[in-house]
Amino acid sequence: MLVNPVVRPEKVGQLTGLSQVSSYKLIDDFVRLGILREVTGGQRNRIFLFHEYFDVFNDRS
Repeated sequence: MLVNPVVRPEKVGQLTGLSQVSSYKLIDDFVRLGILREVTGGQRNRIFLFHEYFDVFNDRS
């Protein structure tokens, strides 16, 4: 995840060998746990972001 903090469900399926349905379920679990955040706002071609990774670079304290 740290190698590529932006992910699409299709890529999750390729990396894990999971079906598309299982990939979406896994991503939904990560969203529910607050690990990933959906950033496109659409129903198709959604992109998910590991937001805490980006927050490290956006922290301007």
